[in-house]
Amino acid sequence: MEIKNVGLYIQKDGLLSHLKEYVSEYQKISVLADVYVFEKYRKTIVNGLREDVQFVFDMQDIKDCDVVVGIGGGKMMDQAKFAAHQHDAACILVPTSPASDAPCTSVAVIDGEYIECGCPQKVLADEVILSQVPLRFFISGLGDGLSTYYESRHYKLPASIETLCCMCKDTILKYGIQAKADFEEGLMSEALSKCFEAILYMSGTAFANSGGSGAHALSYGLSKGCQKALHGELVAFSLLIQLFMENDESIHELREFYHIVGLPCHLKDLGLDDVSDEELLEMIDESMSKKYSMNRMPMVIQRDDVLEAIRLVDAFE
Repeated sequence: MEIKNVGLYIQKDGLLSHLKEYVSEYQKISVLADVYVFEKYRKTIVNGLREDVQFVFDMQDIKDCDVVVGIGGGKMMDQAKFAAHQHDAACILVPTSPASDAPCTSVAVIDGEYIECGCPQKVLADEVILSQVPLRFFISGLGDGLSTYYESRHYKLPASIETLCCMCKDTILKYGIQAKADFEEGLMSEALSKCFEAILYMSGTAFANSGGSGAHALSYGLSKGCQKALHGELVAFSLLIQLFMENDESIHELREFYHIVGLPCHLKDLGLDDVSDEELLEMIDESMSKKYSMNRMPMVIQRDDVLEAIRLVDAFE
């Protein structure tokens, strides 16, 4: 048995102001930050670190370092993990968006490729920062987190990870609707805090010890035609397709939840109102590439099976 886990996960208010406390054991510190995030929180970030810290905005610009501190959204989390892996450095991640479970996973998705980098040493989730993103990003995270349980069933897992996957799903379904309402009102509530934990820690750790299946595979294919859709939105819709192909009755419970919180249930929700079968088949072919996880499905999947499932799910009222 081997279980991958973040060395230290902290979720509370004000972490961005006190980063120096969590990097004090390192001599050479490179901060890889999203440009928009850095400009928005420049004073807080700079004042929270030592003066000799190197700030970069492209992983190619990182020099010799002991630790890479990634600050930003999901793509920046992946780049920081990959950069730390390349430089044989420690990795500390500060997610500024709850849109995906990227911070606590052990892989980095770089140019569509899954690269094993190991889980980060520390993840510092500042609840105030996480609650200041557009609502759509939070809802996307709910979608990404929900898929974990249903895809993890296609893996042989330790009992503790099976339990974590189930807890992730149950937490999101139990608290997600209230959390959305609280997020809209600007309230940092218990429900919202629990959903942040489910998206970032539970889902990320579970994914690190299992992986994707039909939903994630199809999401990457659909992304070729949905440039404006968020990762979690694509995964959420693709999960409905996976469940339909598995003849899983859970699809009805999830669709009801989707309708309430605003996750996509139809192609038009992804901006694919008039997509043709030929265009969909191109996306499906991409999703069935060996670099993705469609082969984790518990049955042989043909491209026409996926197309039929997409059309039928899209037709649901």
